[in-house]
Amino acid sequence: MLSSAAQITRQLRPAEATQGIQCAAPRLPAERMLARDEALTRLLQMDPRQGRLVERMHIGGLTDEESAEAIGISVRTARDWKSARAWLQSEFRRCAV
Repeated sequence: MLSSAAQITRQLRPAEATQGIQCAAPRLPAERMLARDEALTRLLQMDPRQGRLVERMHIGGLTDEESAEAIGISVRTARDWKSARAWLQSEFRRCAV
């Protein structure tokens, strides 16, 4: 049985969605920022709500409540951004960001 993080990652990143995506090993801070931006762009394409949550909470520094209000969802839903966080961590490890 898959761990919950693996299940979430499979839901957010079906095999066909990432086939052919190449990751260059970024060395400089600017390259890391670009790689993270590209990962967020992919997340926004696959799951727009989760991507908007990451933009507001992780990048913008908004609270759960502020993020929920900004995108029109419940605070409980905003607090459940574990799947997006797990997917991004997987992408960062995969691309050595």
